[in-house]
Amino acid sequence: MLIVTSEARDFLPSSWNIYRPSIVDGALFFGTVSFFLFLFLLFLRFIPFIPISELKELKHDLSREVVDEHEAITARGGGGVRG
Repeated sequence: MLIVTSEARDFLPSSWNIYRPSIVDGALFFGTVSFFLFLFLLFLRFIPFIPISELKELKHDLSREVVDEHEAITARGGGGVRG
């Protein structure tokens, strides 16, 4: 009985009421969320989202094309400098 009663109410009578947020609390919460969204949108604007896996795949494809092109030029016998 002592534990349940002490868990139900705090020792301070000022904390016995149910919490109801005021206008200031709501404004602070709204401002915090808005500021985060503003910074997040700025981040997305100046630093675009590019997946690293796609960059690796693109780099691999481009290096493969360069090797294939070099082999094709060498096979034709045009490896020298044109002039």
